[in-house]
Amino acid sequence: MKLKIFITLFIIILPTVYYAQDDIVIRKYLFNDGVYVKPQSLYYNTPDYTDFYILKNKYGDILDIEVPCKDDSLKRYCSIDTFFAFVFENSLYIKQAYENSFYRATIIGALVHFFDIEISYYHSYDDFFYYNYWVSYPVTERRKVNVEYVVELETGLRFYFNYNNFLNFLKERDEALYNELKNAKKKQKIIYNFLLRYNSRHPLPVPYEEF
Repeated sequence: MKLKIFITLFIIILPTVYYAQDDIVIRKYLFNDGVYVKPQSLYYNTPDYTDFYILKNKYGDILDIEVPCKDDSLKRYCSIDTFFAFVFENSLYIKQAYENSFYRATIIGALVHFFDIEISYYHSYDDFFYYNYWVSYPVTERRKVNVEYVVELETGLRFYFNYNNFLNFLKERDEALYNELKNAKKKQKIIYNFLLRYNSRHPLPVPYEEF
């Protein structure tokens, strides 16, 4: 299926009065090309497959990721259904849960921020006019929505990225940032700032270039 890369432009609000940009260190991690089955593989920069094939259509959209076949198939490469992400030319693509889609991550560190696709089903009624009568019958409808996540690479912990979830995470991982965010104003607007600061304070054990 056609790749759907959701390019999201973040306007990260950094209030200079309270949160100096000196607290944020942007690192470009030098990951090895390959397919990473679990987040922990990416944390240690050890891809599970280094021999892989990116299947694309004529427009350059990624359709699927294939790895060497394990059975006696005459094919050299076979599709892999379950994996976390792949890296190609130092770009990280998170596999989404729907339609073989991938999200190109831009906030990468101890926590990786990304969007995923979720399908929700709900019941409603469809009305139509039939022989001078209005008739209603139940139908099941489907809604596709984009949801915002972060994943902790070292443990594989994944949660919806919002103020309450992130605050609870900081309470367990970084007491100083937890207390600062808890007492801050405009909490929802500055959680991206705190996400970048958390990644700055907790670098990955992976080679990187610093900006």
